[in-house]
Formats: sequence, structure tokens, C-alpha cells
Amino acid sequence: MVYLTRGALCEPIKRKQGTKKWALPSIMRCPKRARCKMTYSSYFKWAVWMPAILLPLLFIADTLLPPVTPFGGWKQFFHMFILAFGVGAYFIFAFLASRVIDRKTEREVVRLACWAPVIFIPFYAAPWFLYGVIYLVSGHLAGLRLMVEWLAYIPYLLVAGYFCSIVTIVIYQVVKRFFRQEL
Repeated sequence: MVYLTRGALCEPIKRKQGTKKWALPSIMRCPKRARCKMTYSSYFKWAVWMPAILLPLLFIADTLLPPVTPFGGWKQFFHMFILAFGVGAYFIFAFLASRVIDRKTEREVVRLACWAPVIFIPFYAAPWFLYGVIYLVSGHLAGLRLMVEWLAYIPYLLVAGYFCSIVTIVIYQVVKRFFRQEL
């Protein structure tokens, strides 16, 4: 049996008969007498998927918590949340990145983490371009603007992406250095 806690894989050691089973309230720590292994691949997979989980939750909280933001329909939702913030593109990026992480060495994964914001640009641009083409084909000239509007967001994307990449790598190096037995 394998438990996933705090990004680490915890495998319980064989127990003698009559010992207590692992209780649900202790989910934030590994079960007693368990070996916790956090490999570089599990850490970076966790780091890649965390924004894909948190960003939609923040959008839901922003929409539902007071003061309630007036909702402008599906076009505004699609343009702001899916295109501008890149949520749709990030799910595809995270899925492909988590598959690539398994096939790379530790050094290659750290190098990919440094290049992740630049690698994400085509994933970010594709929905903008496709939406612009669909909008243009449907008879709206605003599709031309959408096909190139993503270029205006690239500086923000790179700044936020490099901030997240640097934080991820620094945390990884600190954990690796001070908790060597787990990584």
C-alpha cells in the first residue's frame, strides 16, 4: 500500500499483528514506522501540478466570495480565465511535463524547470491563435486582434513563470541539502 503525503511516497513497513492501523487525522505526516521517499520526479511533478490545482480554486473563490464580481458571460470567462491566465493551456503543459519528468535525470529536470516558462509559451499561444481563427472564420474581425494579443502577455508570463521556477528550484535544493535521506 502506498500513501501520498506532502508530495512524498510513504510505504508502510510490515507491522506485527494487533498494531494500530494508520488513522486518517495523521494524513499530513507519514504513518509510524514508515519510510518516506520523495524522489526528484515526485517533487517536480507536484510542483508542476500545484498551479493547475490552485489557480482554478482561486478563480472560483474570486467569483463566489463577496464582493461578487459581475459575470459577463462565457466570452468574458473564456477570454479572461482560459486565455489570459492560460489555465487551459497549463493543464496540457502540466500533463506533458509530468510525463517528460519521468524520463529525465535529476540534472535534466532541474534544467527543464529553468526553461519551463519559455517552453510554456507555445502552449499559451496556441489557444489564443485558435480562438482568433475561429472568431475570424465566424465573421468577426476581432479575431485578428486575438491572434496576436497573446504577445502582450508574454512579459508577465515570463516574470511570473521565472519567479515560480526559481522558488521551486530553491525549495528543492534546500530540501535536498538538509533532508538528504528523503531525496
